[in-house]
Amino acid sequence: MKKVLYYLPRVIVSLLTLELIVVLLDGIFTEFNWRNTLILLIPTLGVLAATILGWKYPKVGGIIFSILGLVVIVMTLITPQQFEWQPVVFLGAPIFLAGILFLAEGFGRPK
Repeated sequence: MKKVLYYLPRVIVSLLTLELIVVLLDGIFTEFNWRNTLILLIPTLGVLAATILGWKYPKVGGIIFSILGLVVIVMTLITPQQFEWQPVVFLGAPIFLAGILFLAEGFGRPK
């Protein structure tokens, strides 16, 4: 169980980072200008930095990913357009789950 608790959040955030990199590369190879590429690059670098921090310091990564997941879920729920459940299920929930798993692993780790 300890190995699952150790590796599962890392796999989730690694897949999330890869997903954002694919979106970034898709934006680069289409008709985007440099501003649109920069807009896609900022969240990708932020998630990559949070992934590196979470890998080394699980408590810090847990806090960052829990807050990030809650922000994605709340922003999706309060949009003025009609409610879309796909961003919550495919983006917000895995990020929040990774944050909770990082926290569980961080607080369960012996000092």
